[in-house]
Amino acid sequence: MTKSNVVPTIEKDIEIWDSQKLAVNEKVKNSRIRAFFFHRGISDLSFEDEVFVEKEWNKFLDQNPKARNNIIPYHYQYWNNKDNDNLIEPQSVNEGRNDVDVALSLHVAGFKYQQVFNRTPENKKLIPKANQQNILSCSTHVHLLSKDGKLLYGTKKNQFNQLSGFGGFPQVAENYEEDACAQLLELKIYDAVKEGLSKEIGTFASNISEMKYVGLVFVGRHSQGLRGTDLDFLVTLDANAQDIITNFEETNQHAKKLIPVEFDPKSMAEFVTWANSEDRNMSPYAMGCMYNVAKAFHGDKTAENIQDRANNFTELVVTPSLNGNVYEEMLKNRVYE
Repeated sequence: MTKSNVVPTIEKDIEIWDSQKLAVNEKVKNSRIRAFFFHRGISDLSFEDEVFVEKEWNKFLDQNPKARNNIIPYHYQYWNNKDNDNLIEPQSVNEGRNDVDVALSLHVAGFKYQQVFNRTPENKKLIPKANQQNILSCSTHVHLLSKDGKLLYGTKKNQFNQLSGFGGFPQVAENYEEDACAQLLELKIYDAVKEGLSKEIGTFASNISEMKYVGLVFVGRHSQGLRGTDLDFLVTLDANAQDIITNFEETNQHAKKLIPVEFDPKSMAEFVTWANSEDRNMSPYAMGCMYNVAKAFHGDKTAENIQDRANNFTELVVTPSLNGNVYEEMLKNRVYE
């Protein structure tokens, strides 16, 4: 398959917005991907819209009393040094900055906006407003790799029992620091990913030997309440797969059983087919992440094979790599039925 020359006008289940392999370091200044926060809140929503959001959120809480309106990141800009000499954009935080390969400009607001605009199928007519108001969440998706060469997948009990990787919304309040040079707050990506993993795989999150960023995936499956984006990572653990599987504990998100997959092109492609056969279903975010992991570590041919396999069950498209305003570059000309 060849790379698309245009962004789809109708949202697909899975869209690959960027693919590359970048080091993520505990020290943010040593990472090749960095994320900065510009402001808090959804500044241009009308009073009537805010009232609507509050009413819809309260309805959601009635059915999901454990839900929390945590502060989460939302997209604004994604500056990409791939195929460019510099991350220079007038009036951007990255003006003159060439010490990173990807730099994100984000804003933060409560989760309730993501839930109401992007995760409630009955509100699909509001997606153009969500795009206009920069309401599209930025989460994380992690594929785990054991030191003996096996990828590990779980079953998401809170997401239609889909086979999936790990991760979730970065806990902004616990994982930021001030960047004195830019005079902005910066997300500590490594720490945020590690903290998220600690809630899912326990003490094994302390055994991270390597973390790589591998790309950005958009999922437009609004009918299932999944519309959003993930920053994708491959995290290698200094532990054998069987030790992780044996000691993995069931959580409110994941079932007890973990599934090992050999980290080679043939096994990865076959897993996509198996994970979508019979009564099984693989998370679209996980399929997008697998594409990016395959491309980063096994090359274009393997990634294309993953794409072909996925397209037997869903729609996975590869778009031109995002570089600029997320809503202008990727979502401006979308058609919503």
